[in-house]
Amino acid sequence: MSHSPHTRGWCPSLYNPMDSADGLIIRIKPFAGGLTAEQLRFIAETCINLTHNIVEITQRGNLQIRGFPAHTLPEFQNKAQKLNLCHPNPLAEKYRNILSSPLAGLDPAAHPLTFQIIQDLETQISEKSALFSPLSGKFSFLVDGDGHFPLTGHQADISLLCLNRQWHIKLGTSPIVASVHPHQAAFYGIQLAQLAAGLAPRLLHRAHPEHLFSCAGLTTLTSLSALTSPPSPRLPIGLLDGLRIPAFGLGLPFGVLTAELLEKLATHMPKASRCYFTPWRSVILAPYLPNSFWQQDFLTSPHDPLLNIIACPGQQGCYHGSTAPREDGKQLAIFAKKYQPLHISGCRKGCAYPFSAPLTLVAEKGRYDIIRNGRTTDSPLYKNLPLEDVIALLSSTFFSS
Repeated sequence: MSHSPHTRGWCPSLYNPMDSADGLIIRIKPFAGGLTAEQLRFIAETCINLTHNIVEITQRGNLQIRGFPAHTLPEFQNKAQKLNLCHPNPLAEKYRNILSSPLAGLDPAAHPLTFQIIQDLETQISEKSALFSPLSGKFSFLVDGDGHFPLTGHQADISLLCLNRQWHIKLGTSPIVASVHPHQAAFYGIQLAQLAAGLAPRLLHRAHPEHLFSCAGLTTLTSLSALTSPPSPRLPIGLLDGLRIPAFGLGLPFGVLTAELLEKLATHMPKASRCYFTPWRSVILAPYLPNSFWQQDFLTSPHDPLLNIIACPGQQGCYHGSTAPREDGKQLAIFAKKYQPLHISGCRKGCAYPFSAPLTLVAEKGRYDIIRNGRTTDSPLYKNLPLEDVIALLSSTFFSS
């Protein structure tokens, strides 16, 4: 069978799995408030007998399971609904693409209404999802309440941002933002999504923002550059101080967690603890108790170079992959402090990180092209290099200059 490399216009969900080289891919989107030990254990028990026996943490803090057998999917969906791991309405689940501050409600430095805004947005997506049907399944929202761990650098079609303790709405990558009252932030986010649905799939970020804001009834506009720039986010790894309850962040190399490790995580969690998956490919336990288990099986330093590498499974899980980016990433970790992030893609699609990176390696026919300050689809600076030549080149003073 021939599979031409192309980026699909949708993302997998619990009700809409995606076919891949290693079987079906499904995605679990945790609701705001984290996951319980019972929910984690259910996911772990499901994955334990799958081909790869792993869970991947995505750029939006979702959980992705590969190699899922189609005949067991209905039973898994029913159990997931009972455990509140998904919305019972498949259409609502499709559009429930919300990247939000993972510790909303626990971070006193964040806006106090952040968690409420996230919940309001989830509720309104559920109630009005039928109106979104013209939109792509990749259409997304972002809610950033600032605080100790802001979502700086992350993008969405509609972003609700707290800057200088004031809430604003941003469309795609536009530099224009509209001021909004926090109690109306979710409402206007949905209004803009409905306007987008009336235009065409994923055209909201291309339309004139002033016109769209005016149509939604938002008239107080300003430039994003005129607002105080949020600080670069620190990775939530290790002991996290300044929160309302004790919390500890655990790093995951390449965002990968084995089913056995997920089961151990559920077993060692304090009874009242919740597990928060983050867009930085880490997991936060709050509250937590000191345990040597954390040190043995996770990355516990925010300075670990493996945290700066983004790599897809490559040939192990993709029709188009021709290398093993995660294995190669271990050899390239020595360069990860200089290039943050260092993106290694098994093919030109760049699914793991569809953004510009200081250094991007793109595999083709078992070798790598090198791209500086660009995406996987940009023109490479060097082409067709075996891994050992890539390492030699990155080590040279010529490349560093």
